[in-house]
Amino acid sequence: MTTDRRSGSRLSRRAWEASSAGSGPPGVSEDLSTTSDIPWPSDGAVVVVDNDLRVTYWSAAATDLYGLARQDAIGHRLGELYEIRWDHPDDERDAYQALAARGAVSGRNRHVLRSGRELRVEWSVRVLRENGGHQRGLIAGIQPVEPG
Repeated sequence: MTTDRRSGSRLSRRAWEASSAGSGPPGVSEDLSTTSDIPWPSDGAVVVVDNDLRVTYWSAAATDLYGLARQDAIGHRLGELYEIRWDHPDDERDAYQALAARGAVSGRNRHVLRSGRELRVEWSVRVLRENGGHQRGLIAGIQPVEPG
């Protein structure tokens, strides 16, 4: 466990643990609390996607948050699982620009599930890189900020 710089709370390994494998996302070894100045949610869901935004890792907390089993999420594009609704017209563009410039970004928006249920969430996204420095995907920590 490490300390979240924003809130001082302890980061939980539970967010990293897959219920069946008992390990975190494949190939993710960095301590996410120290890879940038972007805060990491302390007990949120963890979702990893490849460069095509196809889910490659779906934590047990993601299953709890979205009501979607791991086997129903892996391999699907995020847009097939939920719709992201931004609060302001420029928020999406600004988030992608920050991600490109800094390799990490955080914010709030709404995730609308296939059932129509809407979740207000806080998230942090970081670029995952291969040893040669090429982007191989994104990792997101997500937690609800209002009851869904």
